[in-house]
Amino acid sequence: MKKSTMLVLFVVIMLGYFIYDRYVAQPKELVRLSKLMLSQVAIKEGWFDPSEGLRDLPNGTATLHKEIDTSFKDGDTAYANGKIAYKSKTTDICKVVDFKFTYGSLNDYEIFSQSDCIE
Repeated sequence: MKKSTMLVLFVVIMLGYFIYDRYVAQPKELVRLSKLMLSQVAIKEGWFDPSEGLRDLPNGTATLHKEIDTSFKDGDTAYANGKIAYKSKTTDICKVVDFKFTYGSLNDYEIFSQSDCIE
């Protein structure tokens, strides 16, 4: 192969990597972090008891479902809209939450709106 062909191939591979990272890997990571933050928000707001969850979730007597509808990042701040549902023998909550949090922190968040799920 000629040097120019190798250079073009290298540029195409690097461009492919950056496109994959920007449009596939980073959004997946943002959704993963948003789900973690949604759990943290639920615990800090007192929507369910985390010790009950730790006890009941592994043995199947409780269920926890988290779903992020939209999320995007603006600098160090991430914005997300999600739904969390927790059901156990003693607790049954379902909330739709619109919130923002500092990327990389599980303690710094702000809730814009929250409402009970319409089922």
